[in-house]
Amino acid sequence: MAIVPASTPPTPGYQIRQLQKAGIPVVLCHRPVESITAPLLGLPFREIGRLAGDALVEQGHRRCGFFAPHRTRTTDLYLEGFQQALADVGCTLAEEHSYFGAPGVIDMQELDAEIASTLQQMLEQPDRPTAIFTSFDSMAERIYLHLTKMGLR
Repeated sequence: MAIVPASTPPTPGYQIRQLQKAGIPVVLCHRPVESITAPLLGLPFREIGRLAGDALVEQGHRRCGFFAPHRTRTTDLYLEGFQQALADVGCTLAEEHSYFGAPGVIDMQELDAEIASTLQQMLEQPDRPTAIFTSFDSMAERIYLHLTKMGLR
């Protein structure tokens, strides 16, 4: 059985152990489950963050933003790679240009007002970001829609 474990809240190990005890082979996709030994098919999240950062740097961006719906190990890996790409050209990701949604919330509708408010505050700063990297597709859609409403692209 191939399983994409939940990140918020994390999939409890006992659920996977029940499958393994029943003789059902388990493959974890994207992220491990604490206390479980099973093959893992994971994306190279750090490398993806690095590639995103490199692409933005190549386009001339030096003040970037980072948005994530919540903090997870995956988010941290994306962030590490992204920050390294910026550091390679002497830049840093300003704390005020980073957004991490509420713990346990993955529904973008619940975060929508907060995303809009955070974007507005970020973009009113004199050193506002010129590009934003996000770790979640549906958050990217929300950001894009809000930026469009603000007259930006």
